[in-house]
Amino acid sequence: MKTLAVVADFRKQSVHHAIQEFRSWMEKRVTVVGWYQSPEYLKKDLASHQIDYILVFGGDGLLLSTARILEGDRIPVMGVNFGKLGFLTELRTSELKDGLEQILSDNCRVAVRMMLKCEILREQKVIKTCLALNDGVVRSGQSSRLLYCSISIGGEEVSKYGGDGVIISTPTGSTAYSLSAGGPVLSPNLQALVITPICPHVLTMRPIVVPSNECIEVAFSAPFPGEANFNADGETFELQENDIVRISQSEKSFYLLETGQRSYFKILREKLGWGRQG
Repeated sequence: MKTLAVVADFRKQSVHHAIQEFRSWMEKRVTVVGWYQSPEYLKKDLASHQIDYILVFGGDGLLLSTARILEGDRIPVMGVNFGKLGFLTELRTSELKDGLEQILSDNCRVAVRMMLKCEILREQKVIKTCLALNDGVVRSGQSSRLLYCSISIGGEEVSKYGGDGVIISTPTGSTAYSLSAGGPVLSPNLQALVITPICPHVLTMRPIVVPSNECIEVAFSAPFPGEANFNADGETFELQENDIVRISQSEKSFYLLETGQRSYFKILREKLGWGRQG
């Protein structure tokens, strides 16, 4: 019998109803080691339980948090969408039973998604390291003040500009904040990084795609706005004037379960209205 863990956003009434409806049905088919209200609670049990799969009841944000907590553990994850867009959470509640049956019959594919290794350097020392599945974002902490960024790729400075900051995203994250800021859509199986400026005050500053083996560094130029922060998939850290943010491809990956019912381009059409006429 396969072993399953469920991470659920119990703050949502719709999640409560769904779990009440499906709990007994699921427990007859799989061994459920726990129903966790946050990925942090799941993390405590990862070492003591053999878990075959993880189901996430919530939105993309909860799935991103789960990816960060897993830290490259090879447990495949499938999302059941209770959020607004649900780009990563593939299943609807109406599809849960069929989706679980596919999992139990080993009829799902596992997509390996690259992750970012994000480091904050202060006085040439790494003071913080974290993972991100979608993106790392450097932003001014004061919306009315420009943040002057110096961006280097592979040790070579490529640009300095003033604006609201910069987004470095994976192909998975290319349809998130980067897309809203004018970045390109990348197929998720590519090995690449997207650098997307946020509201640059230079007309010629445009997003750029680079190979995933490049190391990207973001430093600051004067005048420093007084406040800046770095956000990795929702986890935020305060930055100081002489800090450097270094982002590269992590050796760790995220394993996303897919039923195969929706291709990537079908998801683009359904979720984002890609190519829709009228």
